[in-house]
Amino acid sequence: MSHVETPQPVVNSGAITIDHVHRNMKSTSILSIEVDMLGEAGRNSSLLSAISAGLISFALSIWTNAAFQDPLPNAGWYLTYIVAPFLVVLGMPLGLWALYERYRANKLIKELKKKVS
Repeated sequence: MSHVETPQPVVNSGAITIDHVHRNMKSTSILSIEVDMLGEAGRNSSLLSAISAGLISFALSIWTNAAFQDPLPNAGWYLTYIVAPFLVVLGMPLGLWALYERYRANKLIKELKKKVS
């Protein structure tokens, strides 16, 4: 049995046209420094929030543990009255700095939206 080859049409290019969908799109350039600033602000905000929450929760756990100790040992007194307040004093400014970084990121997003629209 012999095989007969039929010539197939060769398609070199093609075009797709859709008549029922029309979109008006704008292209606006965004500087790479703006993208870097936005990423940096997000990273800083996340990192500072995590550190702040960790420090404050550690201080709260020290105070909770001290509340259930009837005779507070010397190390417990030191942790309760010196270390735990220091952790809160250290954690609160970091939390405020995290809020500032989030504010900075939101401000940059609003500026980029104004630029696009």
